[in-house]
Amino acid sequence: MRKIFMLITIIAIFSFTGCSPRERIPAGYNGKILTSSGYSPEVFQPGAIHVCGLLDFDCYNKLILLETSKRQFVDNVTIRMKDNMNLQVQYVRIVVQPKKDKKSLNQLFDDVKPNKNGIITLASVYSIYGQSKVTRIIREVLSQYTIDEARLNYTRISGQVFNKIQEEFKNTPLQLVDFSIGKFVYPKIYNDAIENAKKRELEIKKAEADAAIAQTRAAAKIKIAKAEYAVKMKEVQRQHDANILLAKSISPELIKWRKLEIYEKMMNNLKGNQNVIYMPLPMMNNSNFLLQKK
Repeated sequence: MRKIFMLITIIAIFSFTGCSPRERIPAGYNGKILTSSGYSPEVFQPGAIHVCGLLDFDCYNKLILLETSKRQFVDNVTIRMKDNMNLQVQYVRIVVQPKKDKKSLNQLFDDVKPNKNGIITLASVYSIYGQSKVTRIIREVLSQYTIDEARLNYTRISGQVFNKIQEEFKNTPLQLVDFSIGKFVYPKIYNDAIENAKKRELEIKKAEADAAIAQTRAAAKIKIAKAEYAVKMKEVQRQHDANILLAKSISPELIKWRKLEIYEKMMNNLKGNQNVIYMPLPMMNNSNFLLQKK
């Protein structure tokens, strides 16, 4: 009897000195103890806790962990646009974390089933409370635009989606930390149309440039032609004025005198030539003038 009493005393001492089962809640997690009748009311912060009571030798309690750190999720979404073309949104990036108030944490422990390792992952939480909402909101916002409008209003659309997701998450145990809508991947027919439009635009600009060059060259030619014409007209005017002055300065007597000088020069050139008899008929017709000259 004395030995039994000593054994009970030793077990009690070990129990009260903290040798009951203990587990550790790592950083970035909260924990709850799952008993045969459900979760314990208390949500535990990171650190070591007793999973079972000090004298509970037949304990089947289990520590369940909830991931509470921030985590990023990336997704792709395809949207039927206002112009009935499909737009693919790649790399939709969202950063979330569970809200830290007790109500939200209890809701997550109650609603989300832990995995086989006793952990409620944030991926599971997001798949239940966030993913479908994010996809639905992206489609609702973008479907109001045509492909071309979406391309021209990327920043505006990103803001609209962010605000709607933030509003939607107010009624969930999730908190939106950051969001970016990602990259728009346009359908091939749209990209081809853009490329063809650019080609036409370049062709028009080239044609306009060529026309401008041709106009510049034509204007230069006209300017040169006008200058050459002006020079020619100046020369014609000068010659015309010279002819007028010359006509005014020549009299009939001067013309006759000039003819006599020519005849005289011819006779001087023919002197000594016995085979030539020079009879200037005009002089014979103007014998009186010749007599006066002598």
